[in-house]
Amino acid sequence: MTASKETNRSREQLPPRRSPEWFTALGFEKPFGLHTANLYEKLSFDWGAPLLEKGSYGQITEEMADCLPPPEDEAPLRAQQFADCYDQCRERAASGRLWFLKSNLFARTMLNLYWHRMALHGFWTLMEVAVRLLSPLLLRQLLLWLEGNKAYGSKGGYSVGLGWLWAILLGTSGYLSTLTHHQAFWYGMHGGFMMRQQAISAIHAKMLRLNSASIAAVSVGKVVNLVSNDVRRFDDIGPYYMHIWAGPLEVICVLVMVGAQLTFPAAIAGIATLLLLIPFQGVLSKHIARLRTNTARHTDERVRLAGEAIAGSLAVKMLGWEDAMLKLLKGIRAKETSFAIRMARIRAMNMALYFFITPLVSFIVFTVVHVQGKALDIASVFYALALLHLPKLSMAQNFVHAVEAGSELQVSMKRINDFLSLPEPPAPAHHLQGPAATLAKESARVKDAIAVALSGADYDWKRWDGNPQPPTPHLDPTKNTKHSSRTQAKQHRHQSQRLKPQEFSVSLSEGTVGKADLTLGVEGSSGHDSHGTHGDDEKITLHGLKLEVAQGELLGICGEVGSGKSSLLAALLGELQPLAASLSSLQQAGSVPIDTGTGPVMKGTVAYCCQVPWVDAGTIRDNIVFGKAYEEQWYVRVVTACALTDDLAMLPWGDLTEIGERGVNLSGGQKARLALARAAYSRADIMLLDDPLSAVDPRVGRILFQECLGPQGIMQTATVIVVDIAGCNG
Repeated sequence: MTASKETNRSREQLPPRRSPEWFTALGFEKPFGLHTANLYEKLSFDWGAPLLEKGSYGQITEEMADCLPPPEDEAPLRAQQFADCYDQCRERAASGRLWFLKSNLFARTMLNLYWHRMALHGFWTLMEVAVRLLSPLLLRQLLLWLEGNKAYGSKGGYSVGLGWLWAILLGTSGYLSTLTHHQAFWYGMHGGFMMRQQAISAIHAKMLRLNSASIAAVSVGKVVNLVSNDVRRFDDIGPYYMHIWAGPLEVICVLVMVGAQLTFPAAIAGIATLLLLIPFQGVLSKHIARLRTNTARHTDERVRLAGEAIAGSLAVKMLGWEDAMLKLLKGIRAKETSFAIRMARIRAMNMALYFFITPLVSFIVFTVVHVQGKALDIASVFYALALLHLPKLSMAQNFVHAVEAGSELQVSMKRINDFLSLPEPPAPAHHLQGPAATLAKESARVKDAIAVALSGADYDWKRWDGNPQPPTPHLDPTKNTKHSSRTQAKQHRHQSQRLKPQEFSVSLSEGTVGKADLTLGVEGSSGHDSHGTHGDDEKITLHGLKLEVAQGELLGICGEVGSGKSSLLAALLGELQPLAASLSSLQQAGSVPIDTGTGPVMKGTVAYCCQVPWVDAGTIRDNIVFGKAYEEQWYVRVVTACALTDDLAMLPWGDLTEIGERGVNLSGGQKARLALARAAYSRADIMLLDDPLSAVDPRVGRILFQECLGPQGIMQTATVIVVDIAGCNG
């Protein structure tokens, strides 16, 4: 058993999180963390001291770190907050009530969520600037006291007590500067972390809402780059973005204070030298933004190509493409590295300015003062040096970093917003039929005996102009849906010679419950284009697809390779959306009411086994249970029905054996049966199985059909649709 499993099991044995008993079980005397901290603990960050103390003489476990973040920072809550706010901004933009950042809803959502935190961040940044400006004043007063006390002693108002007062105030200002600086950085870093977390959750949720057709234009490498590189810009800019205005404000205050102490021409000369660097920084920041865009584009391409090479490693080795693939990857990496090197050189130049700016400005200021013939004393010199030292941090470092990170963040936010703005297909039918009210509405349109239905729309992988209406078609109530032991399957060939429709055969074993009515390649009876096209000769994937499957029925579909069997399942799942032209044709023909959709009807929960079994990197039990509660009796029954008992007995840890990435330590047949067991364990109402028997031998195939898929198997109460290419050959 791995350490992760032991950790999960130990978590289950702990009391409720953040309860006093939970802290006691972890070895702490009392509750602590940000959610229980008082004002002093928040200002001094003492709310994390018990954990640091624990780590000084013991081991800090993952459970102990759970006590630090407050409940409102939990990832699911933050993700839901972003989703709700993003939907509100999208509705306001659609109605014309959004005027600021309406072209970037992602940025506007972040602004709506964090404006109050930004205000607190701005307050602490302003306090930091004030304390930093106060320190040179206190230093000047202390130096004046030292000069006066040396010249006049305690007479003339230069008492020892006054000197101690200035010294204490100067030391206190240093402490206050540290306090305000770290508070400002805390609010910036914490806000950047929360934004990154919400951005990742939004990208992940968007990926789950998109289907295969609508995401075809987005590569996997680009999505990986979004959640790995682009979201990091929030962490980069979080502590610094307030210095975009705080830096110039501090420079103006330094100009006034130096000018009042020395001369304004000298102060203006020094500050002008500093300000001359700002246009230079602007040019560099624009150049960095262009470099960042080019780097991200090449990174997307490299990650995409590397993923394809890994996924097709067997074909690459068999065909001897290793050198060609490596050369192509190195070429893309070389271009990516060249842009990264240029960005690093610009950053190095900005860092050099940090050490160069203060000596240069001080030299110019004191040169002008000397030329003007003004006398200087120790207090004035150190006072001016202390003031001129301040822009070294605020302008030459923080301001530059803010502008540099801001230019990169602008590119990243645009990329994320473009991804979140991709058109989304309607939700799958089984997602729209959870509440009882929706099920009742469906029952009024579709007879109770029908569990799965399609009403004659066209489907195509190359085009998606789907119907925004809920996919709930109206079915003809005159169709026979009574239970029988015989299944009827209708096949129609297109009369046009320009396009041959896909040919399917539908077969069921004896004892099948119910009746299926399947019509594929239907001609103009439903109001479709008789040539199976939409304005041109381009072929479509599925034309005039009609299907009715009764509840509890086992339906087998077989056909030649490329005939559209998997596309049929994709249409049922919502991965393949109906074309708008076919929807309007059906509505004009009167076969479907205008107020209803023509997508699939899927009554109940759905389990799906794809043609290439999907295996998660975890234990075999985790892959079968897949987040559901573990029921030992049902689990054993599923494992037996899927012929996995002998396989588990040969593994060193049985069903707790860790599976490698993509099931690398399992055979093809084992992965197919594992995916089938996952579907069976879910007890879904509808089972969509895409060629689940192709990777097993005939003996195991018979066991799977008799014990799992067949009328006497564990799926007997579910509506099962099985695609089988082997059935076409006999």
